[in-house]
Amino acid sequence: MNAHDLGAVRECMADSCAVEDHRRLRVAHPRGPDEHIAMLASALALAPDYLVEILRDVAVEPWGHVIVARSYGTATDGGPFESAYIALSVWNSSGLLVRLGVYEGRRRSDRAPSSPRPVLAYGRLACTNSARSAGLEPPTF
Repeated sequence: MNAHDLGAVRECMADSCAVEDHRRLRVAHPRGPDEHIAMLASALALAPDYLVEILRDVAVEPWGHVIVARSYGTATDGGPFESAYIALSVWNSSGLLVRLGVYEGRRRSDRAPSSPRPVLAYGRLACTNSARSAGLEPPTF
């Protein structure tokens, strides 16, 4: 993705890949791989220096992973942007992405001290449910 090679990104996705964006503020709601690639192309057009940074691996399994990440860059009008999120990826036995789920993320400063990890818990639940629905062993966190 950071090489901005959308053809390579698409080659990593199964034709049946389900893309789900569960964030409150989303620009679009892509359902499949081609819509997702079109959304990424729009993002790159609006922010030519668009990058994704993995901040933390929450769970890594042979069939997928959950990460905390952020996308950031500078819009063509000069304004910087940043979006933090949880991403769930599930791939098939051929290594192709079959599900991509994006969930709300929060900045550390936005978290209440009494509940520091509610978003990670939600990501773990989504990962566990995805594994079970695919007949796979859920990860241990």
